[in-house]
Order: sequence, then structure tokens, then C-alpha cells
Amino acid sequence: SRRIMMRVAPVLGLAYAIIWGMLGIDLVMSMLPHWFSTMLPVIFFIDAFHAGIAMTVLMIVLLRKPLGIESFVSRSQFHDLGKM
Repeated sequence: SRRIMMRVAPVLGLAYAIIWGMLGIDLVMSMLPHWFSTMLPVIFFIDAFHAGIAMTVLMIVLLRKPLGIESFVSRSQFHDLGKM
């Protein structure tokens, strides 16, 4: 139900950000063990967020006609996505 989703969503969002940040630290530190940065998890998470938005836009562009959602995704939505 909506009430359960509203309670679970912030917890899952924070868990995703923390786990993704730890993964970024682990990947970079395995390549450069003497280098460290406190901003690395934030940058890694933001880059993943932007990649997710880009993939969503690409899927909307490619699958708009096959899924039959032309009436829902109009020219103004593409303009809004382009401004992101």
C-alpha cells in the first residue's frame, strides 16, 4: 500500500546511497591504495544518479512508440527532460 511505500522508500534510498558509496570507495581504493577522498562516495553516487536519468531518457525515446505512450510523453516532456 501507499503508506508502506512511504515508510520504506526513505530507508531504501539511504541504504542505496550508502552501499553505492562504499562500492565506489572499494573500487577506487583497490586501484589506488594510497589515495583517499571524503567526497568520492558523493561524486560516485551523483554520477550513478545522472547515468540513471540518462538511461531513463534513452529508454523513453526508444520505447515511446512500441509501448504506445505517445499521448503521455509529449514534446513538452522531452523539453523538460532536456533541461535536466
